[in-house]
Order: sequence, then C-alpha cells, then structure tokens
Amino acid sequence: MNDFLNANLFARYLLGFWFQVVPVAFICLLPFDREDYRLPPKRLAILAVVSMVLLSLAETAVLVRNESLFTGDNAITTADNLVRFVTMIVCLALYFYCVRSTAMKKILVYAMGFTYAAFTTALGTLYSNINPWQVKESGVLLQDGSLYFYIALDVLLVPAAAAFMRRQVRPALKNMEPAITRKIGTGIILLMLIYGFSFAAVTGARTFYTPPMLIVFFSLSLCVFFSFALFFSIVRQSAQTAKAEEEAQRLAQQVEIDALSYRKMMDNIDQARAVRHDVRHHMRQIGSMLQRGDHEGAEVYTQTYMERMDAQSQTTVCQNYLVNNIVLYYLELCQKNDIELRHRIALSELTGISPVDLTVLFSNILENALNACRQVTEGRPFINLHSECVGASLVIVMENSLNPRASATETGSGIGMKSVAAIVKTHDGQMDAGPKNKLYVTRISLCLE
Repeated sequence: MNDFLNANLFARYLLGFWFQVVPVAFICLLPFDREDYRLPPKRLAILAVVSMVLLSLAETAVLVRNESLFTGDNAITTADNLVRFVTMIVCLALYFYCVRSTAMKKILVYAMGFTYAAFTTALGTLYSNINPWQVKESGVLLQDGSLYFYIALDVLLVPAAAAFMRRQVRPALKNMEPAITRKIGTGIILLMLIYGFSFAAVTGARTFYTPPMLIVFFSLSLCVFFSFALFFSIVRQSAQTAKAEEEAQRLAQQVEIDALSYRKMMDNIDQARAVRHDVRHHMRQIGSMLQRGDHEGAEVYTQTYMERMDAQSQTTVCQNYLVNNIVLYYLELCQKNDIELRHRIALSELTGISPVDLTVLFSNILENALNACRQVTEGRPFINLHSECVGASLVIVMENSLNPRASATETGSGIGMKSVAAIVKTHDGQMDAGPKNKLYVTRISLCLE
C-alpha cells in the first residue's frame, strides 16, 4: 500500500482529502437541528457528497499539477497553500448555504472545525517526525503524515467530536443570546485569523516540521479546542440556570394566583355567613312594610338590597377556572398600578393543552404587558385582552400601551415571550408580537387537536 501511495500522487492527495477534510465538514453540520438546514436531509446528503467528490477531484488535480509546475519545497508549499485556501473558502460558502442559522453561530462552529483540522494535522505531522518506524508514505494532504495514522485519528476522534457537537454545542447554540453571539463571534473571528495566519506562516517557512514547533502548535490547538469546550459548557449551564429561574418564577406566580383564589374563596364564605345572618333582619323589615301597606317602599328596599348583593358578588371573566384566576390576579395588579385591563374572554374548559402550558401562556403575556404599561409616562395605560376558541384553535389577541423609548424587556418582548413562543411551536401554532401603531400587539393561534 505504501509503495502504491508513494508512486501514485493523485491517490495520496485524494485519500487525504476524504480522511482530513470530509470529517471536518461532517462535524460542522452536526450542531444544528433539521429545521436549520436549507434542504431536506436526503437532498442535503446528496449535495454534500456530490460537492465533496467534485471538490476533492478538482483540488487533487491542481495539487498534483503544482508538483510538476513548481520546483523547490517552498514554491510548492506556497502554491498548495493557495489552493487549500480557495478550497476552504468554497467549503465555507457551501456551509453557509446549507445552514440557515445566524452568521456568527455558523462562524463559531466553522472555527471549531478549523481547530479540529489544525489539531489533527499537528498530531499527524508530529507522529511522522518522531515515529521510530519512519513510515515512508507522506504528504497526504495538509502536511506530512501517515495515511494510516489519520485513519486511526478519524476512528478515535470523529465519534467523540460528533458527540460533543450534538450534546454540548447544539443546546448552547439554541439558547445563545444574539448579543452574546455577536461579541463571542467577533472575538472568535479575530482569534482564528491570527491562528490561521500563524499556521500558514509556519508551514510556509517549513519550520512546522521540527518537533519543538509541532509540540507547541499541538498544545496550542488543544488549548483552543478546550477553550471552545469550556465556553459551550458555560453557555449550556447558563441556559439551564435561566430555565430553572424561569420555572421558579412561574411557580411563584402560580402560588400567588392560588393564594388570590383562596382569599376570594374565604371572602365568599365570610360573605355567605354575613348574608345568612342578615337575611332575617331584611325579611322582617320587608314584612313590616307589607303589613303597613307600603308596597312601594318594600319594592325599593328589595331593589336596593339586590343591587348591593350584585356588587358584592365575585367577578368572573370566563368559565375556564384556570384562565379566570390568572386574569383576576392581573386585574388586581392593574388596579394597584392604575392600569385599565379590559377583557373579553369566551373560554370554557380546554382540551389539547396542559394546565401548565395554559398558565405559562396567559401569565407571561399579561406579565409582559403589565411591565410595558408600567413604563408608560403619558396618559393612562391600558391592556385589551381578547381570547376565544375558533374551531379547533385557541386564539389570543392582546394590545397594550407602549413606551417607544423603553427597552425590549420593558416593552413586553423579554424572556417570557420565549416560553410563549416555545408553547406555540409545540402546538403547531402561529405567533406575531411586536410594536404596531404605538401599541404592542400580540396575536397567538394554537392548535388544540
């Protein structure tokens, strides 16, 4: 096999491409979900395979041609580095086309793939320099190294890198804030530019092949890779902490809602006791008026008594017990903050959505609307809430006052709306929320089947 590879330069470069470049391309696609891909999985796989075949044949042909056109190791290395740079740009363009995530997230993952490639290259070249058996086959693709060693590296490292991308990087990318992504992405771009130029400089100067330089570069690549691992681990832990805090806040809201319901229930019990205690006095007074023939006075007394009883009765906004309690809770908060909450809710008991999701849904949109109204400085703020079932869908439309100069959290588009969006996605629904005509408008439609 070694004699064949040494005699066949084209096969050596072609195999080197498939054992050094293709695994990196595969790894870079793993951190994204299926919906992040621009094409269906089958078509994406076909595009990837066809692109890699064409790119490997084209690059290999140019590299082999460089061997016959140029003389001297430095000239050949310089020409080959230019070819590999063009190949890297083409791979980056294909990668950006196939994945629909933000540019910074794609660059972050691509930088990890580049680090992995530099790490394996340094390790392979170090092996070829200190290998006591002195394997003759060399110059696989990127640098000197045994093809068998790169195959062994792929068998050992690709599954581990793939598992890391799926279990650590993917959850971190899902929960990474855009502001954090931009800052980290900018730093990563600068770091990788320095890293890439230093890589090209040492390989072009042929100083890369000395064992001390290889050990330094191998150690540097290892440190960069573990820095990535630490960063994504921190992001994932932060996301889990934020989720736990959000859950704790939701539970606290639920406790307050339950406490409000309990207080209202106890008020009703006390009110019923008072009514039973006073009813005989009212009946005696009405009976006395009737005995005197004061029918008009008895009628006025009865009417006044009935109006007082209606005023003391509990407010009910809808027939759904859970939604009713949530709206009553925020109705009380709005009254304390001088905010007008107008509601028109036609909901009974709902099937197809869990009580937890229903609580998160209404609590978050009302909480964000309340926070937005608290920032309004001109006029009396208000919230208009309308909800009903249309066919098999739950429809919610809400408008609330808005301070145009307030931040995203203050206008009602903070972390709570992410939970609402997740519930909407789970129920194959649609959501549209944002400023419109000096108001913040939220429209939600959920499928309950």
